[in-house]
Amino acid sequence: MKKLFVVLLALCLFVMPAMAQTKDEPEVINWEDLEKDFNETGYGYEFYDISEHGFKIMIPNGLEPTELSQEDIDHGFVRYFATEDQEVKVLISYRYLECETLADLEELITENMENAKIAGYYVINGLDALIFLNPADEDLTAAIGTTEPGYFIQVSLEPVISNEEINKLSGFIFGSIQPLTEEE
Repeated sequence: MKKLFVVLLALCLFVMPAMAQTKDEPEVINWEDLEKDFNETGYGYEFYDISEHGFKIMIPNGLEPTELSQEDIDHGFVRYFATEDQEVKVLISYRYLECETLADLEELITENMENAKIAGYYVINGLDALIFLNPADEDLTAAIGTTEPGYFIQVSLEPVISNEEINKLSGFIFGSIQPLTEEE
């Protein structure tokens, strides 16, 4: 039963507001609980260290590192992965958002993004996270709080609404975000 729950959680957790978790009772997600189920999908993967910001993330095969433009860098992007045809993308940024907490960030999101939907609060591999859907851009975004007050890791997957495969993989990608250990 637990395995079934983990599979369902990984496949649709971040796109179903009905499963939303509150800031007072966040869902706890650990990569070690998801890794075996991800391996059963048949996709290979690689972990990428974002060492300058102290975390790593799993990226499924087929999404390759893509060079950032100066404009991307100026907007806070630190990594960009995409399919060869650029149809599916994972964008990672590190931003100072003048918010001290995820609750402050939720308020900023709902005030500034028309029709944004908060999927819920989570603790992903020990990191506090807020997951939200930005329907205007057809992307799903995880904002992960860091140890630096006011700074957030933002991982966006595009397009979510129109791409069933990335919908399935999004829970695994978000569930893989974790702080680097001292040996890494």
